[in-house]
Amino acid sequence: MRISILLAVLSLPALAEEFHRHHVSLLLAAGHGTETSAVIGGDYAYRFNRYVGAAFTFEHTGHELREAVGVGSLTIHPWKQLWIGVGPGWESRPDEPTRKLLRLGGGYAFPLGHGVTLGPDLAVDFLGHDRVYVVGVALGIGFHPVE
Repeated sequence: MRISILLAVLSLPALAEEFHRHHVSLLLAAGHGTETSAVIGGDYAYRFNRYVGAAFTFEHTGHELREAVGVGSLTIHPWKQLWIGVGPGWESRPDEPTRKLLRLGGGYAFPLGHGVTLGPDLAVDFLGHDRVYVVGVALGIGFHPVE
């Protein structure tokens, strides 16, 4: 038993160094603006190299807070699986015109092995004077290692 735990702990640094060119994830979160609601979404991220990438995110709430959000981001990966992103997007609400937004987000993708990741995902959307905060957990899978 102790040997299994030791081997698992020793393998963590190797898993943390997996960098995949493509990463797809499912987001389960809560969004908070004037109201709080559940959020389900997903994203596709592409790494140009170990440190710079791009991502597209789509989220849906089905609540009066917001109906759908789409964002395209430039992402920076300063350390291991940590990422920070910024980019423009749009928000649609029931019976209202589509609004433009700017999203600042970040998170960390803890590697679980075989390209599978799990980690926190945080974002703040700036819509003029309004702010919407999205806090959740992303479960993803990466493929095609960055060399």
